[in-house]
Amino acid sequence: ANAPMDGASPVSLQRASDMALYSAKASGKNRLCFYDPKLDEYAMLRLALLNDFRKSFANQDFVVLYQPQIRFSDNALIGFEALVRWHHPERGIVSPIEFIHLIEENGMIIPLGKWVLNQACKDAMTWSAPLQIAVNVSPVQIERSNMLLTVASTLENTELPASRLELELTESSLMCDGDNTINLLDELRQQGVKIALDDFGTGYSSLSYLQRFPFDKLKVDRSFVIAASNHTNSDGKSDAKSILRAILQLAQVLNLETIAEGVETQEVGTLLHELGFENAQGYFYGRPMTADQAKQLIIDWPHNIEQNNS
Repeated sequence: ANAPMDGASPVSLQRASDMALYSAKASGKNRLCFYDPKLDEYAMLRLALLNDFRKSFANQDFVVLYQPQIRFSDNALIGFEALVRWHHPERGIVSPIEFIHLIEENGMIIPLGKWVLNQACKDAMTWSAPLQIAVNVSPVQIERSNMLLTVASTLENTELPASRLELELTESSLMCDGDNTINLLDELRQQGVKIALDDFGTGYSSLSYLQRFPFDKLKVDRSFVIAASNHTNSDGKSDAKSILRAILQLAQVLNLETIAEGVETQEVGTLLHELGFENAQGYFYGRPMTADQAKQLIIDWPHNIEQNNS
């Protein structure tokens, strides 16, 4: 921030530089950013959104939706992934992309994540065994809360067997305090909880993480699935298939289960099955749905796919 354009007093100049600092951090490491008056507007919007979030959380304006996951070998429904949605009283549905990073920064992800975990496990108890529930875990939850206690108390309160719960972590969850995270994952697995590495292939150190951290499943990012099924670029399609084959070979060597995201057509599902994937998730099998809709899907399965895609 430069004086006097960005601030005529020490206080205003420091404020401007703080906003530039935030912009630099938000853009990634080792960045240089200059203050821009638009940052003031952005900061006000963020503050307003954060205040709205606090009010909405108190008013229970959030809902957990469920997207089905299937097994290729017998086309069986194996469970659902829990996805939180914010029903803003004025803005309507707010995408998690707009607010998750914001509430991670101030720690509000911890109470929200705890609520989502409890609600998902509670709803899963109304499903027939052994259908599983997969719940996303934020890096902030691992760093700033007692996840072991949270999971244990949630399972006890909802009476959901640990074997029916799967926690999904991204690589960013593993980057800080690796040894403690390893111990946490080991203890969770000893309880019977399954651990999945989400968005595999999009980070920088996936192979080293697979060597160090205890996982049960690899969840392959939908970008690879889309590229492998793209008819407009034969070279890119071939490369994507090669990457998927390499991931499958790696998973086989490490004895890890695999699931592919982003399956939107029968053709893509067939392709992934032929490549060797065990499980899949995507709009072809069902969009995110309410708990009641999930119950009905369980009753109707697999006839719902034939009806939805006929």
